[in-house]
Amino acid sequence: VDTRYRYISTYEERDGKIYETRVLDDSEELLDDLKARRIAQTREDLARYLEENPLVSSCKGGIEKKYTVTLEKQNQLTSIVADFISNALPYIIQAIGQGVIGEEFNDYLDNIPIELSWNSKGETGQTWKYSEIFQLKNEMMEYVKPIVEYQRYLEKQIVKCTDVNELFNMDLEFTKEKIDALFNK
Repeated sequence: VDTRYRYISTYEERDGKIYETRVLDDSEELLDDLKARRIAQTREDLARYLEENPLVSSCKGGIEKKYTVTLEKQNQLTSIVADFISNALPYIIQAIGQGVIGEEFNDYLDNIPIELSWNSKGETGQTWKYSEIFQLKNEMMEYVKPIVEYQRYLEKQIVKCTDVNELFNMDLEFTKEKIDALFNK
């Protein structure tokens, strides 16, 4: 008996013996419950995929390293960038007032005396320039976007399912090949 399914049993007596008839419970309530579980599974699979597949980038000093891209790390990096901008605002206003624009402005941001620290996978934190952190943030968002979109695609496919068999015959595996295929890469 496949334990993914719920069955409704009926019993009937014939010729002095009791016979059980099992019918797949394909009620809407069960289907909705199973859809919610499968969606939760895709979210867990997304988190695991992000944990197991770091971003490879040479944004720090031109040296290629791996960077963890879990939701926690994405949030931390966003927070670091926001904190920098908030703390650097007086310097930014001063630069704008002095007419600093373009590439000169980017150089200006790199030299604001506010320390930024981040680490590659398995290493301790190092001091970063703003342009390096900003590049990592952009690369991370670009890297994670199709992976998250793939999970959303799976979620939409789950919601469209009309019966339990269809739901459990769906291939929900996260692989680079499947993600790339969805986005024609």
